[in-house]
Amino acid sequence: MSVNITIKQTGLFKKTLHPETVIKNCGLSYGINDGNFRLCENEIGEYTLLFNRENGLARGIEFSLDNNEINLRLSLPTGEKEISLFYELTKKLCRMLKTKKFCREGETVGFDSIEQFIQDDIKGSECGLEMIKNDLNNNKYKYMQIFGLINPISLGVNEMQKIGNDVSRFEKYLDELQSRDVYYAAPKVYNTDGKLIGLYAVMPDNPTVLPDKPYIVLNQIEGIEEWYIFFGEGKIIKYEDLINNIDKSNYYDANHFVAQVSNDEINTLVSQYGTEI
Repeated sequence: MSVNITIKQTGLFKKTLHPETVIKNCGLSYGINDGNFRLCENEIGEYTLLFNRENGLARGIEFSLDNNEINLRLSLPTGEKEISLFYELTKKLCRMLKTKKFCREGETVGFDSIEQFIQDDIKGSECGLEMIKNDLNNNKYKYMQIFGLINPISLGVNEMQKIGNDVSRFEKYLDELQSRDVYYAAPKVYNTDGKLIGLYAVMPDNPTVLPDKPYIVLNQIEGIEEWYIFFGEGKIIKYEDLINNIDKSNYYDANHFVAQVSNDEINTLVSQYGTEI
């Protein structure tokens, strides 16, 4: 679910818009997603996420340019603060382009409709949360993965029991989870002798978010035959050997936990399960 806004230039002569200039004039933090949907802050790309850290970490507002028109995209469900920011940003960019009109979901509208749109998007977020909760309770999915601003987030029954369809609770949950001082690991894929393998890196004493079962987001790469953990030069074990021999009680979300292993623990694991690839 999302809300899409396009802001068009008025007048006969259209000026060329540069994403760096427009984004920096917004006064917001920004970044792009890497290939695993993790935030790379202070980078600008074809699609750039804008956010206000003081509002909390939610899902980010997507910004792009198309033929010198500004496109904004708000992912739902999200928190009320991010919804309000979405329309504050819309008004600011409209003023930048000297217009009081914008196109929301294909309909040309004005600033006087914004308060109603905010309420509509809050209601849309509540409905989205209710749908996720019902699908999980009916065992349609084991968990539902959404894209947060900082990294993907897996919502399960436990999460939705706490959140329900309450947008404020969801907003607080997103911020608290994404504010944790952890490294969200993502695999690199290699072709070794015609076989695809996936490799997660884990460094000593570094709290690292790992999945219960390794995977590629959105199945962007299929056919991976083996999964491994890389601790450093010459220190590699199979993923299952890490999972079966460390403490997984530090819960992150419905499909992830936080692993933290010392140098001594790594050396013990490598001595028992070390392998080559």
